[in-house]
Amino acid sequence: MIKLQNGHLLSKNQYNLLSPCTEPVQTTFKTADDYNSYLLCSLKMRYNNNLFYYHFPALFTFYSDQEILSENTKLYLNRVDVGSKTVYEHQLNQPIDLIALNYKSNQEVLLATYMENDHTPIENIIKKKDHMTLLNRLCEIGSTGFVIKFSIRTPYIICICNPQKITQKL
Repeated sequence: MIKLQNGHLLSKNQYNLLSPCTEPVQTTFKTADDYNSYLLCSLKMRYNNNLFYYHFPALFTFYSDQEILSENTKLYLNRVDVGSKTVYEHQLNQPIDLIALNYKSNQEVLLATYMENDHTPIENIIKKKDHMTLLNRLCEIGSTGFVIKFSIRTPYIICICNPQKITQKL
């Protein structure tokens, strides 16, 4: 298990699915955000159509306060960021590539390519922290979803198009 230094459980160990970001592999972290950064560093990155994607392998586990996933469900990389006493684990049935919207270059490419015609600019959507509008737009253009950190004070959130089709509750 992956834990915070204060002993709180963060996540089950998923390093068998990933390439370690550093050696030796870390299993204790000062903050949940430190763990998130380490985990994202351990994921494979893909580059396609001028966009960077995080590649999440099959069997990867996300966390949520929702037992049944829907389009508007935010997923998290660890239990602490869920911010609820009740936390559900959802495992991917298949690998997926999610747009890395924490990369400013990805935001610029999306704005220039997909979201300029009569749509609210992506910067405004991000400033409003409107994950649903963002997810709807990206699903419309064929994306599988995205990973974003809206600000330094907020956790990474993961939004997936049709999550109920590619995940199972553990």
